[in-house]
This record gives sequence, structure tokens and C-alpha cells, in this order.
Amino acid sequence: MPASAFRAVGRAIPRGIRSVRRMTSGTPSDVIPAAVAVLEQQRIFVSGMTCENYMSQSMSTESSIGGHVRHSLDHYKRLLEGGTSDTIVEFDSRIRGTDVEFYPDAAIEEIESLKDTINSLGDKDLLRPVECVFLIDGEGKSMKFQSNFLRELWFVTHHAIHHNAIMKVIAQELILDEIIPDEFGMAPSTLNFIGQRH
Repeated sequence: MPASAFRAVGRAIPRGIRSVRRMTSGTPSDVIPAAVAVLEQQRIFVSGMTCENYMSQSMSTESSIGGHVRHSLDHYKRLLEGGTSDTIVEFDSRIRGTDVEFYPDAAIEEIESLKDTINSLGDKDLLRPVECVFLIDGEGKSMKFQSNFLRELWFVTHHAIHHNAIMKVIAQELILDEIIPDEFGMAPSTLNFIGQRH
């Protein structure tokens, strides 16, 4: 669905509509193609950009598309590096200012590598317990959380969807609507809701 159609639907949403049209039970392996699809949308989006557009600072968000790409891919990297071994996953331990933040080609290469790694995961990997550490305030206080790889793979995918939504806003600000993939930055619950309306 084109972004303009979504905006039109968004304005027409009456109050009190049920937000989920139907839910079915998925399997752990269903998360793999979902994660890869979000990364593929990001790859398509980035492949239509010049370095100048990719690095341009948004007036509204005070950030760049490249910064959001780097940030979202870093979450996947932290999980894939820590969650498939016996180490702790530290999502807030990221390196800023890498080539992925400044060069679309570097981002595309990183996305392809992440997609390959995710596609190689088996059920044993997905169900593995993981321990995650997150900063919980600006003073450096952190907490450990017990989870599993599957839950965290969906977390980083959902996190990427929301950063894609911010990148969409920046692209629209830069008048780059033509490079925005259909459904880019739309959460599954939003897509489900839109499907309910048609």
C-alpha cells in the first residue's frame, strides 16, 4: 500500500475500532522470514539513496537516515554476536560513526550479511536462552533480563520497523517519496488493522 493511501486511511479511522482483525498462532521459525523481510525493505530503501541524502540531518528529528540504519542494524549485530554464544547480549554497547552510518553501500553490505546469518538460524538457536543487559537511565545504571533468542530477534525486528518509520519521515522531508517501499515502517498490527478496513 502506498504511503499516501495509508495517510488517507489514517485520517478516516473512527474511534472504537478493534485494532486486530485476526490472530493466528505462528511458529518460532516464522520470525526468520519476518526479520529478513524488514531488513530487505531497509536494503531497498537505502539502495535508492545518494550519500548526501543518506547523511543529511533532518530538521525535524535532528538525525540522519544513516544514523537510524546504523542504530537498527547494531541491535541485530549485538544479538547475533552475543545471543548465539554463551555471552551476554549488550544492546547498548554499540559503536557510532561507522561506515554503515555514512555510506549506503556499507549499509547494504551489512544488511546482506545479517540476512544471511538470520536465514541460517535453526530452531535450536531460536529457542536458546539469552541474558540481555540494557541501560535503564542516562547515568549508566543497567539491568539484566532473562529472555530467549526468539523473543530478542522479534524485539530487534520490531525496533527496526519503528526506526524505518522515522527514516520514512526523513525521506519525505527530503522529498524522496519515490524510494520508500510499500509498507515501510509499518508494524504488523498497523498492517493488520489496515487489512481489516478493506
